[in-house]
Amino acid sequence: PPHTLTLLLPGYTLPLVEGLVVLLITMVVHEGAHALVALMNNVRVKEVGVVFIGPLPVGAFVNLKRFHRLPVNVQAEIAMAGPVANVLLATLVSPLAHHPVFALMLFINLAVGVMNFLPLPLFDGYYIVQTLPVLVLRNVIVSLSVAAFLTLFIPFFIPH
Repeated sequence: PPHTLTLLLPGYTLPLVEGLVVLLITMVVHEGAHALVALMNNVRVKEVGVVFIGPLPVGAFVNLKRFHRLPVNVQAEIAMAGPVANVLLATLVSPLAHHPVFALMLFINLAVGVMNFLPLPLFDGYYIVQTLPVLVLRNVIVSLSVAAFLTLFIPFFIPH
């Protein structure tokens, strides 16, 4: 029988490979969004990668040229891109959440998206908060409001 592992959703047992694929997709979408928004702002992307320990994806990154020297509005856009992409992916898969793999994708993407808005070092929210004093607050508040709205109301559409 295939190796199974209960991943984050009590009552759902998923094949280990499917769970790892969901995690990898989540990381690629998140970091890919940072890289895409950077490129759209003419910022040089030096490298994009996923960190593996054996077969396990344990982290991902985007290395941008001179991120801290960019205008603060560009820093904020790039920082917000990853978590917003995760929340949007969760929204897109929510109609399919009756299937355990898509339920896991929805849950992990919401968790990663919301967690990355926290204003703690190493999270995207840390960079967003650093730009707030010099940004027009309206744009940031609208983005965070949309993410919060989606985060609060998506679970009501998941079949029980």
